[in-house]
Amino acid sequence: MFRNAMLFHFINVLLQVLLHKSHDLLQDDITLALYNMAAVDFSAFYSSFLPEFLNGCQGLDPHQRTTLARNFTPER
Repeated sequence: MFRNAMLFHFINVLLQVLLHKSHDLLQDDITLALYNMAAVDFSAFYSSFLPEFLNGCQGLDPHQRTTLARNFTPER
């Protein structure tokens, strides 16, 4: 239930926190939590969440979005 309904929402919030540097003292803990949440289903993270997240990032042009997406490589 959590995985299907809430996981990507939590990942999105935590990535926004890192991007906006609103909780810098917790950066290491947030990064570890993000990794562990994404690790639940890396293929869904890379194929669904990441493109949607990048499309929602304001201030990026299409070339920047493509470059960022290409530089994220799936874990093996």
